[in-house]
Amino acid sequence: FGSVAVNQVTYQRVRSTTRQFVGTFRKVRNDAILLNGIYRVAIDFDHNAWWVETQRKFELLSTQEELEKQQKKKEKDKKEEQVTNFVAADKYSKTPKELPGDVVFEGLNKEKEGLLTQGVGYIHFFPNGFNEQAILYINKSETKQEGWSLLVRPTAGRIEIYDKHITTFD
Repeated sequence: FGSVAVNQVTYQRVRSTTRQFVGTFRKVRNDAILLNGIYRVAIDFDHNAWWVETQRKFELLSTQEELEKQQKKKEKDKKEEQVTNFVAADKYSKTPKELPGDVVFEGLNKEKEGLLTQGVGYIHFFPNGFNEQAILYINKSETKQEGWSLLVRPTAGRIEIYDKHITTFD
């Protein structure tokens, strides 16, 4: 009987965490529009943490991609200097937020990049109201069943919640 109660509590935490992300995504989208900047939600799969970043100065993402290529080259050269135009958005938190202990990020499925399950993945939000289309998977730490999917649509700030693992953007 005890494990059933624990499973119910864990299930509620997964559901609550999923709903919190809906609110966070909406706030980040609104800030991108109202503050005229590019924001991104960072999902750290290795540490089960997340944070919100914004650009220091407005630049096109292609320029950001070039900076990231330069950063990778510097990492290969074993330099520790970090080159990025994104910084933590203090409004949300100056430090990464961890998920509850029994809740995990299971993956981030992006239309162009595919499924990411390790490292750090990003969902970008733009000042014109658009964002990258993505599916964020949130689940209990001890199972691959009963997970939740957050489908972040690219327009109108629409976020759909599914109490199952979805794999397509249709």
